[in-house]
Amino acid sequence: MAVTGSVGYEGTVGYDTHARISSKGARYTVGSRFDLRPTVKPGADRTITIAAGTATGYAIEDTLTETDVPFGTPSSGTRYDMLVLRRTWADGPSAPVVITGGSSPLVPSRMTGPGEVDDQPIVLVANGAGTSGFSIVADLRVLAGDGGLTAVHERALDYLGELAGTSVSIQGKQWDLVVSPTLAPSWRELDVTRVMANTIRSSFASVTYDSSWTASSMQVIRDGGQVFSQGRIQYNGSGGIPAGVHNGVAVLPGPVDGISFRPTAPRVITVNSYVVSGTTTTYFPDSVLQIGTNGVMHLSNRHGGPITGVTADFSFWI
Repeated sequence: MAVTGSVGYEGTVGYDTHARISSKGARYTVGSRFDLRPTVKPGADRTITIAAGTATGYAIEDTLTETDVPFGTPSSGTRYDMLVLRRTWADGPSAPVVITGGSSPLVPSRMTGPGEVDDQPIVLVANGAGTSGFSIVADLRVLAGDGGLTAVHERALDYLGELAGTSVSIQGKQWDLVVSPTLAPSWRELDVTRVMANTIRSSFASVTYDSSWTASSMQVIRDGGQVFSQGRIQYNGSGGIPAGVHNGVAVLPGPVDGISFRPTAPRVITVNSYVVSGTTTTYFPDSVLQIGTNGVMHLSNRHGGPITGVTADFSFWI
């Protein structure tokens, strides 16, 4: 990994460089998801190829060309070594360094002295003795964009956990480094894919309707612990629904991919009813929709005269 330029050390910062570095918003980052990407070099002995690109750490920006980095051979067993980009403020420029690790697949100790000597982790490898193998355990690079950090592998949490308040997204999970009342730091995980799975859209065409009802442009939506309905349902029976009469409407869908649309307790919701006469539609905010735990919906008409439909814009908590 040849470093062709390191800017940010004493006497090397111009306005353009300062603008780039100061906008990164993270201790360590690479220029893009392809910059400094590590791969095992085929046919070579214990060698990692690092792609060309830029890396930034503690206000130092380094530009690198694609380079092969050899690793030493352990005497026995499997050793977990780490390749870092070492920054030395006293004599720069930055340079690649292989740190010898231990027998566990964890990020080993490194230099952490910004302004003096500091290591930016790039990749953790499993380095086996003899012919037992050489492979990448974790790509440790971090990318920073507008609004947060993205890491490639959860092993990066080993070194990102040094600074409370860090928030990083890794393969669909959001990790926040929080502190307890005794100031002990710990990672809190939010599974973003699980939250997204709770937002499900299902057409009302899939629910069971009473024979007198049809749907028109309606959806039922599950968002976290809340269900929303949008659109309208039309009563097709003759004469409309008389005042004060309960009438079955439809059944909310059962679980979809394990997510339910039905309430855990009965819900009573006020909705807008309406009457269509020719090209004129008159609305009345006086009807009640009752939803049972079995998903069955009933409509009660509180309007003085018959109604022909309801705009079912309602929501309830599961």
